[in-house]
Amino acid sequence: MTNVQTPDFWYAPPGIRSRLLAPIGYLYGQATRHRLSRAKPEPTQPPVICIGNLTAGGGGKTPSAIALHDLLGRRDVHFLSRGHGGRAAGPVMVNPGQHKAHDVGDEPLLLARHAPCWVARNRAAGHQAAAASGAGLIIMDDGLQNPSLTPSLRLLAVKGNLGFGNAQLIPAGPLREPLASGLERVDALLSIGPPEHPTLSRLPDDKPVFIGHYVPDPTVMASLQDRKCLAFAGIARPNGFFEMLREHGIALVNQLGFADHETLSDGAWQQLTHLARSYDAQLVTTEKDWVRLKPEQRDQVTAVPITLSWENSSALAGFVTERLNAKAGGAAADVS
Repeated sequence: MTNVQTPDFWYAPPGIRSRLLAPIGYLYGQATRHRLSRAKPEPTQPPVICIGNLTAGGGGKTPSAIALHDLLGRRDVHFLSRGHGGRAAGPVMVNPGQHKAHDVGDEPLLLARHAPCWVARNRAAGHQAAAASGAGLIIMDDGLQNPSLTPSLRLLAVKGNLGFGNAQLIPAGPLREPLASGLERVDALLSIGPPEHPTLSRLPDDKPVFIGHYVPDPTVMASLQDRKCLAFAGIARPNGFFEMLREHGIALVNQLGFADHETLSDGAWQQLTHLARSYDAQLVTTEKDWVRLKPEQRDQVTAVPITLSWENSSALAGFVTERLNAKAGGAAADVS
């Protein structure tokens, strides 16, 4: 099984591959800038909080969206997602009892556990559907480079240990748009882990940074102690999941990475179960991967739920409250 994840050279000092691909990256950045500059965004009432990335994949958008929803504690929050990996164009409200990952994508299934979640390739249409359904605030998972809506607040999710990688544009590096212009458009950063990467050392002074930490479910982790485990993951950077398991004392006899959002073929599943039996090991994966499994497969796999805990949750809640109230002129936007 081949691991076709994010290229390693994206997160290494610029080398020959990134230099050769830099001209294509420049054109990619120009195309993004042109698309954003020509946009005629739709009015956004109810207000939208966009949680996005400047890099391709793996920045922690969905956990950040869920954690922000839980922090705000509002009952009128809806999620909005493109539904990557799903076939539904939408707008459609996710029904976890009816929809599968191939219908609406894996991340919307996770979001829908916490609040109504809309999938729409046309974000403006999704916003309208959520508004008509009673949403008072919409948290948009991803969409920082989507110009069809004007968010009241743009929050940039980033892994503190990875930062912006080699700071080059796709395909020379992980950036979706030029770093300077991207940072200028966001209101604050949500750093998953301390912002220790060199590319995060010189952030604009007017952009507050809120730090969160992944916390695996303690009950599930306790159930895996003293057991041999075989871990697999189809996320942007599977090694991060494997390292987290080891840091919490889980003994991995093997680990297998797949492409982000990849649905396991029958052959891949058979190989996994054969390996697990040969090691006498428990199969372990992420929640995002678990929701993509067939119902009969899920009984054989332990999913590790992960939450995001903020170092200063009151400061983040206050920041969001202040910005939304300011955009609304102080009316009907209190999220405390």
